[in-house]
Amino acid sequence: MKKIFPLLLLLFTVVAKAQLVIQSGATITTTGNALVCLLNTDLQNNGTINQLSGTGRFIFNGNSNNVISGTTQPNFAILEMAKTGAAQLALQQNIGINENIIFTSGIVELNNKNILLAPTSLLIGETETSRITGTSGGYVEITNILNGPTSINLGNLGAVITSTQNLGNTTIRRGHTSQTTAGGAGSSLYRYFDITPTNNTALNATLRINYFDAELNGQTESNLVQFKSANAVNWTNMGFTTRNASLNFVEKTGLADFSRWTLSNFNNPLPIVLTQFYVTCNNGNAVIQWKTAQENNTAAYYVQASNNSTSWQTIGTVTAVGNSTTEKQYSYTNTGTTYNFYRIAQTDINGSTTNSTIVKANCVATTIDYVSTYPNPVKDVLQIDITVAAASTLQLKLIDEKGAVVLMQNTNVVKGKNVLPVKIGHIAKANYHLQLVWNNGQSQKVVKLIKQ
Repeated sequence: MKKIFPLLLLLFTVVAKAQLVIQSGATITTTGNALVCLLNTDLQNNGTINQLSGTGRFIFNGNSNNVISGTTQPNFAILEMAKTGAAQLALQQNIGINENIIFTSGIVELNNKNILLAPTSLLIGETETSRITGTSGGYVEITNILNGPTSINLGNLGAVITSTQNLGNTTIRRGHTSQTTAGGAGSSLYRYFDITPTNNTALNATLRINYFDAELNGQTESNLVQFKSANAVNWTNMGFTTRNASLNFVEKTGLADFSRWTLSNFNNPLPIVLTQFYVTCNNGNAVIQWKTAQENNTAAYYVQASNNSTSWQTIGTVTAVGNSTTEKQYSYTNTGTTYNFYRIAQTDINGSTTNSTIVKANCVATTIDYVSTYPNPVKDVLQIDITVAAASTLQLKLIDEKGAVVLMQNTNVVKGKNVLPVKIGHIAKANYHLQLVWNNGQSQKVVKLIKQ
């Protein structure tokens, strides 16, 4: 039999100890202004907590850390954080909010879980010492209609949007992990926004991103600019129109569309992405090639070489496109002097420099190494054509955008041309980096691969 426990009084306070457990099949409902106060108490919901707006609140208070757990998502009308000192409330289950979260004191730790807000719900009273955090993952989400918004801050999440256009049904997620490139380069504030409107073209929008000092993550506040990414890997420096370190915001006008947004320093390596960087050998000459996913105020690329991977000298300079949102390809050929290691030093117009990863190569006159891969995109079988000057072991790694190796194979190749089919039909559809290493680690090629 389903058990229902109504809380009917205008003011009804429940003070529990240790843990309040809602058993499977049981339901808690409240009416009026009923209060459920959990003093140093965990909440485990295996039943139903489904309060509508205006039907009371759950208050988490006391000076100890507590959790919300259980097998079923609880849906609160109002949740109030009233912890003292450094006490936190950590989520071990997603929660829903039908009205508000009120921050009196204490931290809500997402703990890789999510808070789902009703369309008109608000975060009320977030401060430096009482707010939502979650550097391990998780997000706060709200969806509502934004038609011709003027300084609209949905849910008080901190993304303030203005546009003359009708964005339609718009979902905003706020997360608190530092953003990086596929290779783990760069960093951002401990705050980002995924903004997904139904209409997402020619918006001519303004976005103001608010933040707390506690989320700076080592960034220089006076240098903060907005960064944008369509895939959370390749980033574009969008700059800023106005910013205020005292009021804690960075604003940018004239935006055409929305995606993922965060704040970082203008000289941070966050936007620098080399989709390919490899060295091949042609009759003793080292052919250094690289591709960029996008460029943001890039002045030049300095080709640097070394015999010990410690002491570097610039052997060539290649002028950069400067600003681009499409893939660009570059090449430089080093003749004569032979080096063992190469890297690319990218320099911005403001003088800041970012170094690429290091590629090992030792080119001699008899080297005729050549590699091609096809098709790309690929569905089932990837063909690798590789011509090598000497027999060796070829190591193949398929690496996802999080840096995890999803496929690794070692194959012996003979001197001359080799044709190697690689079955990848079982691999999930996504973007990958294919890394090929041979010649005892002295030759390497990395290719961006799309698996369909």
